[in-house]
Amino acid sequence: MDLAKAAAGAIGGAVVGAVVFVLLARIGLHAGMLMGAGAGWGVQLAVRDRNLATGVIALIAGLVSSVLAEWHCFPFLADGSLPYFLAHLHEVNFIHLLLLAGGVVVGFFWAKG
Repeated sequence: MDLAKAAAGAIGGAVVGAVVFVLLARIGLHAGMLMGAGAGWGVQLAVRDRNLATGVIALIAGLVSSVLAEWHCFPFLADGSLPYFLAHLHEVNFIHLLLLAGGVVVGFFWAKG
């Protein structure tokens, strides 16, 4: 039951982070840590007894939402499709990837407790 609550909290936090990320991206700001950190914060709010499993749940939710939000806001000009973006993920700006990874790591440790 706690893992279901953790998953719901992680998805909810990641969605909130993604919405704020998209809104900030529209005005020219890149807040790449929001999705991962939001997932960790969502788990922290949803589950009292946190452990490694809740951290991994937040990590997965943060990673998926980070990649999807980055693709939505900053697609490649050559091809805007998701498969192309995933195949060329290594070509994304290094600072963007660093921010996304940092958010996922922060979310993992917040959710792990």
